[in-house]
Amino acid sequence: MTIHIPINEFKGKAKKALKSNMVRNVSIDYATNALHGSFPGNDDVIIFKFDEYGFFNQNKYNTYSLSYGEAGVIIDLKNGKQ
Repeated sequence: MTIHIPINEFKGKAKKALKSNMVRNVSIDYATNALHGSFPGNDDVIIFKFDEYGFFNQNKYNTYSLSYGEAGVIIDLKNGKQ
């Protein structure tokens, strides 16, 4: 399954940082059900909350690959049950 989170879904500093290619180390944090990333001068920041969209993501049966940039974030979830 592919999930595309376009840049306009991000808010505030996260949106600006993604547009200017300043976000690094974007990953899914299952404990917070969110995307985390790092900005210059910040260690770890929540940049997107799946909860706000009624989506609960867990790693019990999946793995993922992720890419990000000016267009937003693309997550490719792979079912590990198959």
